[in-house]
This record gives sequence, C-alpha cells and structure tokens, in this order.
Amino acid sequence: MTEQIALIDSCKLRLHEQYEIRRVDEVFQSLQNEKILKNPIIVVKMEFGLNYLILDGVHRFLSLTRLGYTQIPCQILEQKDFILQSWSHVVEYGDWVESLSDKVEKYNGAPESESEKIRIWVGNNHDHREIWATKFPPSSIHELVTEWNEITSLYINRYPLTRVEHPFVSMAGENKIIVQYPSLQFDEIIQLVREGCVLPPGVTRFIVHHKFENVNIRLSELDRSQFLEESSLQLK
Repeated sequence: MTEQIALIDSCKLRLHEQYEIRRVDEVFQSLQNEKILKNPIIVVKMEFGLNYLILDGVHRFLSLTRLGYTQIPCQILEQKDFILQSWSHVVEYGDWVESLSDKVEKYNGAPESESEKIRIWVGNNHDHREIWATKFPPSSIHELVTEWNEITSLYINRYPLTRVEHPFVSMAGENKIIVQYPSLQFDEIIQLVREGCVLPPGVTRFIVHHKFENVNIRLSELDRSQFLEESSLQLK
C-alpha cells in the first residue's frame, strides 16, 4: 500500500501543551537553513468538529507557521495507534528549587499510591537523595493542570532540562533535580483542549506504533499562498 502524509490547514490543528521558546527557535533555524522537514507532525482527529490534535511535533508546527506555511504535513493516527505515557524532567539545580517549598513536602507514601502526585528527587553532595511530592492530590483535572503549570514555570525556558522516559534516582546528583509527572488519560487531554486549557511543555509522551521518520519533505513542495482543502503529499 502506498504511504501518504496528509496536508492539513494550520487552522485545524490544536495544541494540548505549551512549547519551549528555545526549541522553537532551534527548529525554526534548522528549517530555514536546510529547507527540509525530516518528520511530519503527528496528529489524531478529535471527536468534535474537523480539528486535529497535535500529539508530537508542536515545535515543528510552530516553526512552519512562523515561516509562513499554512499547509502542514501530518501523519494522522487513530487512538489505537498510540500509547499515552508521561516524560520526567531532569533539570539543573537553581534558585527555582527554593520556590518549591510551599508546593511540596517530603514524600513518605508508596510510589504506587497517590499516583496523581508529582514526585521530585533532590540530591546533594553527600550522595543523599530525598523524594518530595506535591502536598495534596488535585481535586480536579483543572487543578492538576494549574499545579503542573506552576511547577514547570519555575524552570521551563530558564534552566536546561532533559526529558527522560524512565527516571532513575541516581540521576539526581548534586546539580540535578528529577521531576516526575504522572500520566493522564487521553480523554482527559481531550477534555482540557475542548475547554481551552493546555498542559506544560514536554510532559506528555505518545508512543506511536508506526511513525513516519526521515521522510525529508522539501519545504518548496508546501504552498505558502493558497489556503487549500485537506490534501495529500506523496512520499518519495
């Protein structure tokens, strides 16, 4: 079967998470220099309207629109095509840690209990590590998003961070903090988007069973001027 990537109007694409300014600048510069989109934006059609939810590639999408493109190459998935998990953040130690004091407390519960809490590993130069957690489980999905945004706002776009799949306590060294976010259900994300809410950047992790990679779409193939209906782009 011939593989195709759909071209979707940018106005039909919805974000479920915020973005990192530094990463948008980096991707924008790369696209501007290379004039090649290596990987399409990964989306799933939403249950209401004609919109699509971006699962992966928000920085590529924003960079393309910044360059003036309205037709965005997308790989369209169904919900059965992916698994939703979460990323953990390994962040440099800084003054932002002091601002956590009113949001967290030393964690004494079992990891499998109160799984909706954010857990934070803190290390010091004596190789001793403590686990902190948010003080109270959120009472609603909106309270959870507010809590996540408050914590990530302390370090996103301010300190270098690395997203990791499976954090190890050993990663929490003298100058590193691990922030582990719990996973959400996909219908919770849809609910948030429907209500105009977005999650912090780099928290959700979508594992796609079959992802188009290294397709190398030339930007010259994308029309900047015409606002076309959904069409398709043949892979080379």
